[in-house]
Amino acid sequence: MAVYHDRGVGLVAGEHLDAYLRLMRGDDHGRAFLQVMRGPEQSRAKQALYRGVVGDRSRPVQVVWAADDPALALATYGEQARQAAGLDVLARIPGKHFPQEDQPAVIF
Repeated sequence: MAVYHDRGVGLVAGEHLDAYLRLMRGDDHGRAFLQVMRGPEQSRAKQALYRGVVGDRSRPVQVVWAADDPALALATYGEQARQAAGLDVLARIPGKHFPQEDQPAVIF
């Protein structure tokens, strides 16, 4: 059975959603998941680490972003990732917050 979730995913089978719920809740009843969801670390050191990783030219880098992500908008976060990686363009694909579920054939 397919389930539509308005925020993060298009059509996903119910058993896949159940797997996410099990992973999110975990042995700590979801405390670790909530900590992550309350916001990524925004310290200058962490931001420098992120920029250093995506800006490292010793390996190929590509930024792939879902065009309709309601949580991490392409115009804001995708553009920041593109700039941090030093790329002229980013790969814009259809999808929402979990493009690997919405568009697996495009990504893999």
